[in-house]
Amino acid sequence: ALDREEAARLRSGDAVVVCGLVGRPELNGIRGSVVEYVAERERYSVRFPTGESVYIRRANLSVEEVFEDMLTLDGQNYCLAHRLEICGACGYNFRMQNRLQQLGWEPAAAQADSVYARAASMDAQEARLNEPPRRAPGSVEALNPAKVPRTQLAPRSLDPHSLRAWDHDGEWPLLEAPFLLSFSQAELGLCKQGRHKEGDAEFQLRQTLHVVAQAVDKAKGVVSPRHCERHSL
Repeated sequence: ALDREEAARLRSGDAVVVCGLVGRPELNGIRGSVVEYVAERERYSVRFPTGESVYIRRANLSVEEVFEDMLTLDGQNYCLAHRLEICGACGYNFRMQNRLQQLGWEPAAAQADSVYARAASMDAQEARLNEPPRRAPGSVEALNPAKVPRTQLAPRSLDPHSLRAWDHDGEWPLLEAPFLLSFSQAELGLCKQGRHKEGDAEFQLRQTLHVVAQAVDKAKGVVSPRHCERHSL
């Protein structure tokens, strides 16, 4: 217990993200830097890029650490580029690891096997339901298409013959491969089973982009190689 308390303590200069604040909800998701711990308030003084300093409880602060292309917030791992625990573009899948950390799994503990089994069950359940990967606190939320100005929307009558081809080395398709790699194995499984409509809006958007990419490749006379056909949606 003492080790956990020590690990939970923040030091001056630590990068943090605010989460779960009720009194100042506008600060949730905002990054700041720890100034000091104020014992009489039982809170940390956190300074934000605006110059404002606010006293915040430890429970409302997530520690942000970066190692190469991996982001860690209070022990939960995400890809740095997109702040997702599962990211096909970056090739990361931290879900099982994060569930173990969430449940407090310790290899040497007496209940290690049962905790591991529970984490594995959570991982399998989320994959079966095609749950969207969790996003790191402080991430920019996805745009609501209904709130996007019509001038920024792509025309519905998009003709693939009018799109300029990408440069390529003659082995991979022009467009299909990059979009195909954005799908996880669980998502590919859903598509193979004809359950492609079960995903969320972001999953549907990636499917649409993939179909457009296939149409462009076909219009340009590019044939998908066998290693791409095996994984085709």
